Amino acid sequence: MQVAFNYGGRADLVDAARRHMERVLAGETVEPFNEAILTAGLATAGSPPLDLIVRTSTPAPYGDAPRPPDPRDRRS
Repeated sequence: MQVAFNYGGRADLVDAARRHMERVLAGETVEPFNEAILTAGLATAGSPPLDLIVRTSTPAPYGDAPRPPDPRDRRS
């Protein structure tokens, strides 16, 4: 079972691309960047495909940032 807290995936994608670029610059590979290389560079490399993803949401979709005022709120 894998549990990811606050995982957006962007940093993982950037890291996978950066690792491949570093290998190319070091002369270790000349293979073009493709889906297989990206998949191998992700934190989930070697894990079986996902069967189910449960994404919960919070009342504040802005993370820790304050929520903008709700125009329907008449308490102001």
